[in-house]
Amino acid sequence: MSPPSAQARLLENVRSRGRGAALHWNDRSISWAELDDRVDAAAARLASLGVQAGDRVACYCETHPDVVAALLAAHALGAIWVPINPGYQDA
Repeated sequence: MSPPSAQARLLENVRSRGRGAALHWNDRSISWAELDDRVDAAAARLASLGVQAGDRVACYCETHPDVVAALLAAHALGAIWVPINPGYQDA
């Protein structure tokens, strides 16, 4: 038996912890339910742009909770998430 997917684990946490904090960012918390809503919205937008399983999705963004939603949205569509962080500096 294979382990549950990230999408299955997200849904499990939404059901069991809905209003509990999934992410903390600066002085704000994002609930599991809110994260799920963001993932659904991002996945719908990616799908409307034609993203399909196996496609690569580049995400040009700084560290932010929406990055988590973008990662999970790409995964939900079977796409490959490619992070590009403009703030990253090579040592």
